[in-house]
Amino acid sequence: MKINPAVAQIAGILLLNLLVLGIIALSLQRSRTHYEEQAAATTQALASALEQSIDAALDRVDLSLLDIVDECERSIAAGGIDTREMNQAISREHGWQPDLDGLRVTDAKGDVLYGTGIATEARPRVSAADRDYFRRLREEPDAGLVFSKPVLGKISGKWVIIMARRIQRPDGGFGGVVYGAIALEHFYRFFEKIDVGRHGVISVRDAELRLIVRRPELDSVGSAVGNKEVSQELRDRVASGKTEATYFTAQGAGSLVGMVSYRKIDEYPFYIIVGLGREEYLAKWREEVLQLGIMASFFVLTTLAFAWLLRRNWSQRVFARKLEQQVRERTAQLSALTMEVTLAEERERQMLAQDLHDDLGQVLAIAKLKLTALEAPSGGDWNSHLRQIKEIEAMIDQANRSVRSLSLQLSPPVLHQLGLVAALEWLAEEIERAYGLAVLVRDDGDDKPLDQVSSYMLFRAVRELLINVAKHAGVQHADVSIEVVDGCLILSVSDSGTGFDATKQVVPSAGGGYGLFSVRERVSHIGGEVQIDSVPGDGTVVVLILTLAAGQRQEIAK
Repeated sequence: MKINPAVAQIAGILLLNLLVLGIIALSLQRSRTHYEEQAAATTQALASALEQSIDAALDRVDLSLLDIVDECERSIAAGGIDTREMNQAISREHGWQPDLDGLRVTDAKGDVLYGTGIATEARPRVSAADRDYFRRLREEPDAGLVFSKPVLGKISGKWVIIMARRIQRPDGGFGGVVYGAIALEHFYRFFEKIDVGRHGVISVRDAELRLIVRRPELDSVGSAVGNKEVSQELRDRVASGKTEATYFTAQGAGSLVGMVSYRKIDEYPFYIIVGLGREEYLAKWREEVLQLGIMASFFVLTTLAFAWLLRRNWSQRVFARKLEQQVRERTAQLSALTMEVTLAEERERQMLAQDLHDDLGQVLAIAKLKLTALEAPSGGDWNSHLRQIKEIEAMIDQANRSVRSLSLQLSPPVLHQLGLVAALEWLAEEIERAYGLAVLVRDDGDDKPLDQVSSYMLFRAVRELLINVAKHAGVQHADVSIEVVDGCLILSVSDSGTGFDATKQVVPSAGGGYGLFSVRERVSHIGGEVQIDSVPGDGTVVVLILTLAAGQRQEIAK
């Protein structure tokens, strides 16, 4: 099978486009994976650094708590706590702990007696007896280090978390608690120094995933404290016992969509969570997508334009070749038609010559002989003389009829004198006389003002069609119908004969086909068209359609 070169070139261009687009897509996929891996590594590094920093800070606070607990237990064992010495000790420890908002000591009743910001004469005494951490340390001697939920400090008025330890009396009884208050603002200021982008998140949650502090805050500091809204990915991983993990989430507190890493703070019941927004860590990748998209679009448009030009050039060449072929075929058909017309004219001349020789010539020759033999009657026999004259007159009449018949065949006067309809009725009689084909002419009765050329061409076309019916249809009857419909002259010739396949184009050749071809040419010459409806074995209908000129339509309307 021969492959169209233009189609092959266009297919090659399309394949090239697909290859380039595939390479670009693969490159973008790898680039996205790289940026996602980079975001994962960043969140892991930040979570690890923050976990170590917070763990170290909590260790320092716990050491201070242990030092103050030891100081209290020694003083109680020695006879009682000296207020000035205890406040000095607490002040020293607090000075070494920038992470603490306050460091204080309560008695067994819960009254805050020593430490920073405690009651003075002008300030009422504060009690911690209602706090969860106090009650737990009072009831559980072995509780160790206890953390509170975020609470609003009674002394500072700030949101804080409490780290507290029990003071044990020498007899094993409860002697109070030492506690340090860490303000949530401290975490917030610390987290503010870390750039996680506009959509990034850093948060600390307790063992039950309740929110302690978040940056950025959803509203104000402490406004979302205790919020347990987290992504299902985080909840599932913590529930499975994983102390650290990295994952992508499309849902979470604050509707974070991006890469998240979390770590549990070593020995403490807290999780540090760091998230980077997808908008930030894929920003450069989107720039790459835009740049490569523009480049790919330019490449595709350029190659498609080139393919279109190739296709157009090929189509023009194909069209030119087809046009040349059609011109050659048309020229050959016209040449063949010209030859056929010439042969037809020659046959007409031969027929005329034969008719003149066989009919008119013989009549005139005999008339001449009779005239030559015509002499004065002998013996006065004028009757014989008159009889010969009558015979010569009859021969002259026969010659006159022959001349009139030949004249009618060449150009029937009825066509010029009475119009197309009358000429067709005369033609029906002539066809029946010459071929034995009965022709019925039906006319709608409307005037049909046609010029001489149109009348002649239609007459000759109908004559050709009727002769075709007589020769090829194998029937004894045909119909001719002529009418005017919507400004068009409709002239049809129909029969119920053998018919033929009208879907196949009839091309004139040595085997025939000139009849219909000449009909089309004649009708086309006067601006009409020919429609053929025929099926083998089911007859033929040939319709000649001629649009009447404006003047002709006005004439019909009158």
